[in-house]
Amino acid sequence: MKYLYCFFLAFLYSFTLASGQIIDQIKDASDQHSSQSSNSSGDTYSDDSYDDDDTYYDTDSYDYSDYGYTPDYFGPTLDVFDWVERKRADSTYKFSALNLSYRRTTSSGQVVLSVPEVQFKLGAYYGSFRINQLIEEGIKKEDRYATTDFQILGFQTNPKSMLALNLSFGLMAEQYSGNVFAEGVAGLRFLPTSSFAIAWEGRLAGDDISVVRSENTFSAQFAFLQTPDLEMTANAFTTASMYYEEVSVNGFGVGLGIRF
Repeated sequence: MKYLYCFFLAFLYSFTLASGQIIDQIKDASDQHSSQSSNSSGDTYSDDSYDDDDTYYDTDSYDYSDYGYTPDYFGPTLDVFDWVERKRADSTYKFSALNLSYRRTTSSGQVVLSVPEVQFKLGAYYGSFRINQLIEEGIKKEDRYATTDFQILGFQTNPKSMLALNLSFGLMAEQYSGNVFAEGVAGLRFLPTSSFAIAWEGRLAGDDISVVRSENTFSAQFAFLQTPDLEMTANAFTTASMYYEEVSVNGFGVGLGIRF
């Protein structure tokens, strides 16, 4: 029995080392990428597309008539909160929303993915902020790899329609190396009923050297609480990610969401 117990501990230890190589491989690939970027940093770059004139945007020439209102940035005539509240009252289109979600995934390599996310919407504008964190529990230490993802410029179609589309562009900051990469996000959500949805989201981040991360997430969402101003959902999903075009991280998990 003693030998069996020792064999089990040795097997568990070797399996943990093998699973820990996932994060180690991502960090090694990040180091190689940083080295390649440093070697190519000697190339000079000049951009003469900008004039000496610091005025890039003329607010006086912009036509706001298509949006049904004329903002006055320097006067008291614009009541922003009242205007937003009127838009929210539109029963066919939820003009503004704040969505908080958290999902936790266990991958096949015993690496846990923890993803808290905030999504915000104002009219057709759509953006998101999340922290994507990989955690590997070892016998002696805990290893982590995380990115901060901020989608700055995006749009989303009517979220109450049967098929909703979102497309956005932003940045992915790798906490390990401090490098920042461009990232694009596309998503589709199919709502056969008012309380059930099937969604897909794809992410692609990188630079001119390599694709740092590609990610595909499929999820099923069920709204177990719905009011005019609040919605709570339970999610089940699967995620497939590839880091630096060589390290694969796949998993499945559950999550919760709150939409205001």
